[in-house]
Amino acid sequence: MKIVEVIFDIPIERSFQYLALDNINNFVRVCAPLGEKDRIGFVIETKEMKEKKTEFKWIKKVYDTQPLITDEIFKLSKIISRKYYTSIGQIIFYIIGNFPYKYEKNFQREKKEKSNFLFQNFKKEIFLFDNKEEKNKFYFQLISKTDGSLIFIFPEISILEDFYNQVIKKTDKRVLKYYGEIKKKERLNNYLETLNRSNLVILGTRISIFLPLSDLNLVVIDSYVEPSYREKKQPKYDSIEVAEERCKLRNIPMVLTSYSISVKEYFETKNKKAFLFDKRNFEKIPEILIIDKKWEEMDKKLDFLTKLSSSLIEETILKGNKVGIIHNRKGSAKTFKCENCGHVLRCKICNSYLVLIEKNKLICKYCKVVEDSEKKCSKCGSKKIIERIVGIEKIYTLLKNTYPDFKIQKITAEERKIEKDIDIFVGTNLMKNIVDKFNFGLIIFPHADSFLNIPEYNSEEIFFLIINEFIWRLQNKNSKIIIQTKNPNFEIFLSLKNKNFELFYENEIKTRETVDYPPFSEIILIEVPIKKSRTFEEKIKILNDIIRKSFSETLFYDRVKDKKGKEKIKIVLKVKEKNRPVFEEVMGLREKLDFKIEVNPLVF
Repeated sequence: MKIVEVIFDIPIERSFQYLALDNINNFVRVCAPLGEKDRIGFVIETKEMKEKKTEFKWIKKVYDTQPLITDEIFKLSKIISRKYYTSIGQIIFYIIGNFPYKYEKNFQREKKEKSNFLFQNFKKEIFLFDNKEEKNKFYFQLISKTDGSLIFIFPEISILEDFYNQVIKKTDKRVLKYYGEIKKKERLNNYLETLNRSNLVILGTRISIFLPLSDLNLVVIDSYVEPSYREKKQPKYDSIEVAEERCKLRNIPMVLTSYSISVKEYFETKNKKAFLFDKRNFEKIPEILIIDKKWEEMDKKLDFLTKLSSSLIEETILKGNKVGIIHNRKGSAKTFKCENCGHVLRCKICNSYLVLIEKNKLICKYCKVVEDSEKKCSKCGSKKIIERIVGIEKIYTLLKNTYPDFKIQKITAEERKIEKDIDIFVGTNLMKNIVDKFNFGLIIFPHADSFLNIPEYNSEEIFFLIINEFIWRLQNKNSKIIIQTKNPNFEIFLSLKNKNFELFYENEIKTRETVDYPPFSEIILIEVPIKKSRTFEEKIKILNDIIRKSFSETLFYDRVKDKKGKEKIKIVLKVKEKNRPVFEEVMGLREKLDFKIEVNPLVF
């Protein structure tokens, strides 16, 4: 008879003790009573019972005959638990949660020989490529040179499938696909194969970083700057950070690839914490035009375009090339800029420009200071201070009416199927996925400011990375990129115009250091659904005490309504890693108070 420690898929960081028969293993699923119901749990420890304790309840059923994870994955789960303020139970069940309970249990574990490591130390390497062919060739070299197993993580299943069709012809190693959307049985079979076999090539999405490979020697993350590497549901982790933690655990390298480098990794390369290998050919960069959206320069029929942009559209199509017009559907915030004198309202604390978040309300995306909007320009007195922004649907309609003989199509998350012989594509930055499939001669960003005018500190970085995707994916060396803006002298536009990308990174790092934003600090978002009770207010006081003791800076603390109109307390903290709220105190409070917590969220 044994006493077993069991965790559950709940946001509480604690285990529960039960009685079980002697043949039970660690890291298996069980059915056990929890409260008034039976629930699926996961055994994390077993020990011999020295004396009979009748107060313990019995495990009702055991589903697995062998452990489903390794000690390494359990250690990784504990690290991730503390990093993201989530329970180990939530992480474990995220990894194995939808596996079927009935499956073939008798499989033979492969005898593994001691691996001869090609790579022996952890290091973080970033490789920048300007075309997919060279990148794939690099991947094939990694597969042939690496002894043991590799994990390749991709941002989209379509990219994964495309690479799978190529790699199975290039290697004798067993290649497995692993992502959440494959059928449960196939997913479990592939998972068990990684648990019992060696010398594998894994092609997966973010979930694959948790596969229990015992001979893992290298992790490669493709297009690592993509936002899809951030898990949106609990546990809300960053795949890049989890991969780094796992590689450090195993003392193996990780390779990140992209068309451009993020601000965080740029900062790390400057501090010798990461190593950059830039394989891009800067001579192939297309011409980048930064166009000032002056009133007198705007086209009268297509009023979202300048006269130059309109003329280049017609010229490009007559040459047989395609045109792409990219707009940010979600960038509905507007800057307050005077049409008369060009004055832009700026934050009184950090001098960053303010953006409109709701009627008559302006916010600083760094300080989160909210101010009332002014009715007129404080510099010249003009009342023409709000920019008119049109959406994708309006752009599409205007183009259709103006160019009835041109074939025009929208490209959005809802409309991805490509029709034949299209002249003009209109859509979001998802258009980047087709740029290298067609002969684009012209790419236009008609409202570049709408990408910047979202109330997030990293909006300029996001736009810069988007622009770089188009720069390096364009196949036509004579193509042009037009960026229309009312702020042509912003550093980001000067950097692009002069093809001096270092200028952007250095200015962005300097700004973030001044206002103490990531990578110089962390952002923590806490959201608490409001309940009307005395005990609720008492628990909020406990939460406030935990925050106060952490020496964090509170950027935002207020009652807000969600999309369904329900009230919640929203708290945004800026904190140094060493001064984070204490994990045990936060998780202890979660047993009494329902709240969500997210570290370095994409949007807050």
